[in-house]
Amino acid sequence: MYYKVKETMHLYDIYFNCLSLRKKAESHNYIYWMFSKQRYKRILQEFILI
Repeated sequence: MYYKVKETMHLYDIYFNCLSLRKKAESHNYIYWMFSKQRYKRILQEFILI
């Protein structure tokens, strides 16, 4: 149970990192933005699976 909570917190960290990545990418180039968008989507899918 405790491990599961820790794991979820870690996912939240990754999720928020991706959000900031996305914001940075939007002010940079389009290719980098597309890359971070894919990572962002994959992490959202992991959230749905939990």
